[in-house]
Amino acid sequence: MRILAIRGKNLASLADEFEILLNEGALQTAGLFAITGQTGAGKSTILDALCLALYDKIPRLPDGVGFAVGHKDEDENQRVKHNDVRSILRRGASHAFAEVDFIGKDKQSYRARWQVSKARGKASGKLQAQEISLSHINSGQRIGQTKTSTLDAISDLIDLNFDQFRRSVLLAQGDFAAFLKAKKDERSSLLERITGTELYSEISKAAFERAKLEKEALDRISGLMENQIPLDTSARQALEQQRDLFTVSVSELNKQIVDNQKIIDWYAELKKRLAAERIATAALTESSQAWNASEPLRARVKQVETAEPLRPLLSHYQTAQADFIDAEGKLKTAGECLVATEIKLNTATQQLTAQAGYLYAAETKQQQAQPVLKTIRALDTRFEIVQTTLNGFIADEKQLNAALIAAQQEQNALLKQQTEQNDLAGQLTDWLEKHQDLQALAADWTHWESELNRYSAGIKQREDEFKAAEQIKATVNKDQHRLNVLQIDMDAKKQVLDVQQVKLEDIKKQVGWDDESIPTSQLHTTREVLEAEGEHIKHALLLVTNSQELQQAIKQDLPLLLATQQTIETASSQLDRLNQQQALNNISLEEAKKALALIEATRHKDAEQLRQLLIKDQPCPVCGALEHPWQTHAVQLGNEYTHAQQQRVNELDSEKAALIKAITNAYQLIDQEKTKATELNNKILLAQEKTHTLNSEWNDLAWDNKPPVALNDEQLLPLLKQQHERVTVDIDHIKQQEKAALALQQQLKTAQLSYDTSKQQHDSLTSEYAALDKQHAQNKAELRAHLANIDRLEKQLNDIVEALSVPCEQLADWQNYLASPSSLSKKVQEFKQNKQQLETVSKNLATIEQQAQLAAQNFSQYQQQLTLKQAVIQHETKQQQSLTRERETLIANYDCGDDFNRPVTADIIEQNLNQQVSEAKAAQQQASNSVNTATTELATQKSQQQHWQTETTRRADVLQIALATINHALERLAINREQLSELLQQDENWLTEQKAYIEQLDKALQAATALLNVKTDDRKHHESQAVEITEDTATQTATQLQQQKQSLNEHKQECEFQLREDDKKIASSSHLKADLDKQRHRWEQWQSLNELIGSSTGAKFRVFAQSLTLEALLTHSNKHLADFAKRYALQRVPNSDLELQIIDRDMADDVRSVHSLSGGESFLVSLALALGLASLSSNKTQVESLFIDEGFGSLDPETLDIAIASLDTLQALGRKVGVISHVPILVERIGAKVVVEKQGGGKSTVTIVGGY
Repeated sequence: MRILAIRGKNLASLADEFEILLNEGALQTAGLFAITGQTGAGKSTILDALCLALYDKIPRLPDGVGFAVGHKDEDENQRVKHNDVRSILRRGASHAFAEVDFIGKDKQSYRARWQVSKARGKASGKLQAQEISLSHINSGQRIGQTKTSTLDAISDLIDLNFDQFRRSVLLAQGDFAAFLKAKKDERSSLLERITGTELYSEISKAAFERAKLEKEALDRISGLMENQIPLDTSARQALEQQRDLFTVSVSELNKQIVDNQKIIDWYAELKKRLAAERIATAALTESSQAWNASEPLRARVKQVETAEPLRPLLSHYQTAQADFIDAEGKLKTAGECLVATEIKLNTATQQLTAQAGYLYAAETKQQQAQPVLKTIRALDTRFEIVQTTLNGFIADEKQLNAALIAAQQEQNALLKQQTEQNDLAGQLTDWLEKHQDLQALAADWTHWESELNRYSAGIKQREDEFKAAEQIKATVNKDQHRLNVLQIDMDAKKQVLDVQQVKLEDIKKQVGWDDESIPTSQLHTTREVLEAEGEHIKHALLLVTNSQELQQAIKQDLPLLLATQQTIETASSQLDRLNQQQALNNISLEEAKKALALIEATRHKDAEQLRQLLIKDQPCPVCGALEHPWQTHAVQLGNEYTHAQQQRVNELDSEKAALIKAITNAYQLIDQEKTKATELNNKILLAQEKTHTLNSEWNDLAWDNKPPVALNDEQLLPLLKQQHERVTVDIDHIKQQEKAALALQQQLKTAQLSYDTSKQQHDSLTSEYAALDKQHAQNKAELRAHLANIDRLEKQLNDIVEALSVPCEQLADWQNYLASPSSLSKKVQEFKQNKQQLETVSKNLATIEQQAQLAAQNFSQYQQQLTLKQAVIQHETKQQQSLTRERETLIANYDCGDDFNRPVTADIIEQNLNQQVSEAKAAQQQASNSVNTATTELATQKSQQQHWQTETTRRADVLQIALATINHALERLAINREQLSELLQQDENWLTEQKAYIEQLDKALQAATALLNVKTDDRKHHESQAVEITEDTATQTATQLQQQKQSLNEHKQECEFQLREDDKKIASSSHLKADLDKQRHRWEQWQSLNELIGSSTGAKFRVFAQSLTLEALLTHSNKHLADFAKRYALQRVPNSDLELQIIDRDMADDVRSVHSLSGGESFLVSLALALGLASLSSNKTQVESLFIDEGFGSLDPETLDIAIASLDTLQALGRKVGVISHVPILVERIGAKVVVEKQGGGKSTVTIVGGY
């Protein structure tokens, strides 16, 4: 794998598009080149671009769930997560890309491209998902359709995943320099991080935790078994007898309770019937009261019924009276209208005479005004000419006035500005002279402000160091105290642990056990054998029982299957016969329907009509024949024949329906029987298969005492039952022996648990003491570092004060500004601003003086022009006033309307005169129309008055007749009209409702009487069946019986509960035994794995795996070390996992510690380790491009020479090596360079310089 080119744009600080060609230009022949630049310029961004294009990842970003970063007021859509590779997009850019050309494992050239953009190509758009593409450079063919498939294709072509690529191409030489001389624990952590062997720690921890969980599960099942010991046979039989005795007692007691309850129910029924009798009596009383209370209502209803026949007479009288009153009112109204119409006619006649005089006067005035109007029009023409000229002069005057005012204002404003600027210049001069002590600082304020800020930062840093030192000092004191306490606790716990260990050994000696053997193993093995035999016997019993049941089922199903097959054959024969009958029926029915149709056709009305239309010797309109035999000899078929044929058709239809139903039933019967036969056949086959399976299982089943008989042998079942009983007795005997052994084992387990707990606590205290002691030493070293930083900061602050004393020597109390340089910064800025403002004011004064002179000249010119224009306006105004007076004299005698604001013209006067004439004519016409209308209306009113006079007389006669009729009727009833009206206010609905209500009251009274009689008879009948025992005695007896029953039930339930619990124990003990064996086997497997690789910290398997990894790493590293430093070889320390030593071949293979290596030697060895990891990670892939990141900053010149020589060796081996560094000496020694240079504003450029 070889990198050919790296390109990119808008990646972090690399804003402009850059291209680094490793196979062309300056870097083509350079096997060794440097990537250099200032810190933060973007050197590592080039490697980020390399990883993005190939793997869509950045080495510096962490894994896991990220959190969004951004400004507080930034839109959520603009934020990205801190571990999102898209965060490399430069701020303010809308698009970025990274592109890499490389040679894959197939020796072909490929181009991988990563790009990201924002929506709509705008920097403010939403960030879109990144895109990955891969193409063949020569053919241009694109590889991979989706992002995932593209990344897989790139990894396949490179033959390295991302982690392998980081370890084999991007070499962190600095990590191996630390790894080389680290302590054992630190070397383990570094090796795990560098080689990616974290998995082995996780596997070790997982094995330890799983063994622990399986042990807890085993202990839990063992504990459950201790509580699941069932009752013995005698105790269980006694308990069952006691339960049966309680059951009989409860049954007898229930009979007594039932008899006693009948007595209580008799008294309850008596109370119920007495209550019903009282309710019936109350209902009768209520109904009687309601009937008596309705007496006035009944009388009222009777009166209304008597008056109801007079309702039409009263209605007729009221209608006649209303008609008479209406006629009188209309007669009066007609007389009043007649008088008003006569007055209206006289008024209209007078108005007509007056309007005729007005019209004559208006026409005369119109004729006299014509000469005057002509003169007014001539004056108007002259007035308009003068007015136009005057308006122009007035407009000119206004412009001159405005210009004159503006010139005056401008002159005044300039004078005011001149005064203000002079005052401001004086103030600024005085202020600058007063603050002359700031002159020296203001001259080079940027430099001095930087020093002041550095001083403030130093003060803050010193305070932070003071605080940190105080905090660490307190932590050191606290840790020292905790270490003392832990030492005391460890000593005390060690004493307790020794005592418990002695006690544990005593218990083991008492029971005669050692650490490895368990005396219950013999019992356990025997019980397992017996239980296995018991399970085999149970299985055999189940096989025998199932086999017998299957044989019985087959014997029952075979006769059913034969009967079903016989039924199917019989139904099929019947179906064939029915199908034949249906075919014959269809033929007969078709012929009968045709015959019936012919008969009906001859008797149809249309046929009769066609016969009547036939003409002799003329063709028939239907068939065209010339002879018409049916015209004169038509044969009429009788109704009897038609009815007979119709009956025949109906009979055949009925027969057809019956046949269809019979066929359907036959089909259903056949389907049902076939389904039944299939089910029976399947059932028999299944039973036979199961029987065969059972026989196979019986043959496969084996135990020592298996009876040598077949499964279907009748003697097998009794033999198996006898064996099962024997095995059950043997198992019970062994369980009792195990129970005694478990008690002894429990004592040992308790003692062992106490010892393990104490040992774990002692180990925990020891671990805590070691960790705290290590942290205590680190805190002491950190405290010393903080104190050294405080001394260094004090020296820096004193140097800054000494430098500031020169420019601030004239400034009073200048040391006070050191703590808060912002106030001094404000004063200096104010000094600089005032000085600059004074210069600006001086320039403004000169400009204002020139503008003031020009404004005075303009004011004088405008004043002269205004005087001349005012004289011309005065002359034109006098001429206009003369014309106005002459015109006003002419129009004074004419009315010009109500609009006094409108100017008076000859047209307006003429228009008013014409309007007056038109209005006079219209008024005359309106008066004439009013006279005609009044005359017509007078005739109409006279006619109306005569009509209502006659109608009033007629309606009076009708009213008198109606009054006489109703008075005669009222005399018979002995009531007056007011009483009649009051009675007839109740309509028919009210009368119906009241009658129904009275009838309801009557029925309710009768029902209440009958109910009382029934309830009284019921009560007397119940009392005739009285009991001898009193109610109180029966109640007390019931309470006593219930208490006895409850007591017996409680005892019975207690017995049943004990029996159920015993059943559960019997069932659970068998299940728990199997679970215990299964769990013990599972725990033994995981415990063996735990003993092999498991540990709580993951160290056991990790160290083992790392020792193998380290061995492989050293093998590869020694190969690289032999290329450029044959003197040295790396080796593991014998009998140690991770400790290293050096073999010095120039010193007769002398063994040296890695700590004895010089700086240059350490660099060579660490570089060899880095290259060894590259070879280890790349496996079979040949990596021809390497990038070594930093690691050269602390090397002296001599060591740098060794480093350059080593890197030249790598170049000679055919690899292109890129060294990322900002060390000037190293960069100068390397001819070809990729320079990343800062340009300001967070922007950097990439250029390629030099070459060999």
